[in-house]
Amino acid sequence: MSGFFDQLNRWFPPSRADSLGVSFLLYTDEKEFGTLNFYSHRPGAFTEESERAGVILASHAAVALSAARTHAQMEQAVATRHQIG
Repeated sequence: MSGFFDQLNRWFPPSRADSLGVSFLLYTDEKEFGTLNFYSHRPGAFTEESERAGVILASHAAVALSAARTHAQMEQAVATRHQIG
């Protein structure tokens, strides 16, 4: 893991590397949708409480993305059915 931090410090000075941010995976049991990323210029901006809030927000966002995707697929299926006759 030290190699990762060495590369990180090469691209971002240590004063900035400490404040890069936090990332949360957006996923459901069936699909991964991407990540939700938060950044700050202030070192130490993210606390355990903000990380817990991020997990909750990411969970809700993943469920919303999953529902929207399912809805879009259903609309497409109905449109295709109407074209077939």
